[in-house]
This record gives sequence, structure tokens and C-alpha cells, in this order.
Amino acid sequence: MATLDLPAPSAQGTLAKTPAVHLFVYVYERELSGTLVLSTPDGDTTTIALTQGWPSRVKLEPADVFLSTVLEDQGFAEEHRLAATYQLAQRQRRRHGEVLVEHGDITEEQLQQALRVQLERKAGRVFFMSEATTFAYYAGVDLLADYGGPEAPLDPLALVWNGVRQRPPWDHVNAALNRLASASMRLAVHAAPERFAFRAAEMAVVQGLGERPARLADLIGSRTLGPSAMQTLVYCLLITKQVDLTEGAMPAGATPGPPSVRPAPPSMRPSPSASPPSVRPTPAAARMSAPP
Repeated sequence: MATLDLPAPSAQGTLAKTPAVHLFVYVYERELSGTLVLSTPDGDTTTIALTQGWPSRVKLEPADVFLSTVLEDQGFAEEHRLAATYQLAQRQRRRHGEVLVEHGDITEEQLQQALRVQLERKAGRVFFMSEATTFAYYAGVDLLADYGGPEAPLDPLALVWNGVRQRPPWDHVNAALNRLASASMRLAVHAAPERFAFRAAEMAVVQGLGERPARLADLIGSRTLGPSAMQTLVYCLLITKQVDLTEGAMPAGATPGPPSVRPAPPSMRPSPSASPPSVRPTPAAARMSAPP
């Protein structure tokens, strides 16, 4: 769809007011389907197709995350074969990955793995865009319907943690942690820590919160993680509603409160054999009105 044909955006703003991690949490919680377009003052754009809150395709302009680079980084193919098959794909107007599989340079499984890494890298570019970057959300419009291959939805919880870990928005982190005061945290009943791709030490902290409540000061004092790493981990758990807050320790035998996080829809859980869901128009009541 040409730019002039675009409808008025359902919402718009800047990353200065709404950091990218908050933007992804917002669209995930509301299960939004449509397209998010981010534009820098220099004219670079990142277009993200969303399916029920999950990024399913990402287009960078100018492009700087290539499948051949990912395949070489993963050790799946050699540079000279990647160059030769890329030229062939260009002449035949076919996708590079298809040509590589057809010629036996990589397997279908390796292709799917590389495509997922490529999507993660593309989406991760958003976290390094300047605060002057503007965004516009188009509800129910898929601007990337004809771009790339089949959809491969990217878990937004893992994406958010990747962004928080790589480039935490410290003003927002400090504000959120200051509001904790002396409250203790416990893992929410329906929390899904396995979806964040936490490292071993990070997962140990999260699992510990499932066993007993803890205050931020206690977690930092445990030295399981460095102070900054612990602060960003707790911040991520807070904004994704993976923890409930309680004053002091939970009384013995107390019944946990209601779940505070939406489980992943079965149709969106990563599965090599599952077909990705189709994009559906976003109901008016669920459309983004004003990001946090």
C-alpha cells in the first residue's frame, strides 16, 4: 500500500514519551492486529506487522539485517555459496532461503531457525532508535501482507525482555522501582517465565519469587545478579505483570490472588508444525487509543 493510500493512524506518538518496550507491552496486552510504523528524523523506517499483539513480520528501510549474514553467523552456510545462491535468487526473482534449501546448502529446519533469528534482530533494532523517533499504529491494516515468506510470530514477552536487557529506559525503570517502596513481590499464578528466554541466573531469581515473596532490596542483597541487572529484571516483571505485590511476606497457607498475566493464545505459541494465525481486523474497543 502506498503511503498516500494509508488511512489515518489509530494512534501515534514518540519514543521519548512511550519507550519501545512499553509500546510492545501495550499492543500485546490488547492483542492488537495491524501495523506499527516507526520513523526516525533521518528518514529510516521500521514497519512491524502485528498479529494479535505478536510481531509477525518486520521490514527495515534501509535493510541492514540479511538472511545470508544470519546463516553465516550460525555456521549453516559458507560465504561463497551464499553469494552464488543470492545472485541466482535475484535472477529468478525467488526468495534466497528457498534457493538455498533447493540446492541442498541448508535444511528447511536451518532455514526456519535462521529466519527466526533474523526476525528477532530486525525487531530488536527498534530499541536502539532515538527518542525523536515517531510511531504510528494502523489498526486492522497489514502493510506487509506481500512481504517475505510465511508468518513466524515472535513472542512479545521475549522481545520485551531483550529490549529491557539491552537498552533499559532508566527514567522509567527508576520510576517503577521507586513505586515499589517496601512492597514484596511474588510470582503471579499464571506467569509465564519460560517465554522470556531468561538466562539461568535470571530464571533462578524468578523461580525464587514463585517459592516466597521478596523485596527488591532483598533480591539485590542476594547478589544472584548485579544491582543493575536485578533492577532491569524486576522492572521487566512489573511491566509485563508477571508479579503481584504484597506488603510483607505472604502468610502461610494464603491463597494466591487471581492471575495477572494473559497466557499465550494456543494459536500463537511457537511450534514448527503449527500454522500461524491470520491477521484479523482489530475490534474498535481494542484499538490503541493512547499508549502509556
